[in-house]
Amino acid sequence: MSTVNGGAAVQHPEEAQPSQYFNLFWTDERWNHLVIETNRYANVQGPPEKWLPVTVADLKSFMGLILTMGILSTGVLTDYWRTSKRLF
Repeated sequence: MSTVNGGAAVQHPEEAQPSQYFNLFWTDERWNHLVIETNRYANVQGPPEKWLPVTVADLKSFMGLILTMGILSTGVLTDYWRTSKRLF
């Protein structure tokens, strides 16, 4: 009978950032596909007069806000959009 130790099979660098791990799953190819399909859907639906095509930066900002809203509770929805001070 062999003994197996649990845990990570590789050493993770101390300077590694969470975004580096996120980018392992959300590649540039996936972001670009999401942009194409989002803009395509808007065009099929008949975009509102003020519709501007989204970019990868737009979607990354939106995803960051969605993740933040899932982690932090401000109590007031408009607090997520404030610019006067940081959320945390």
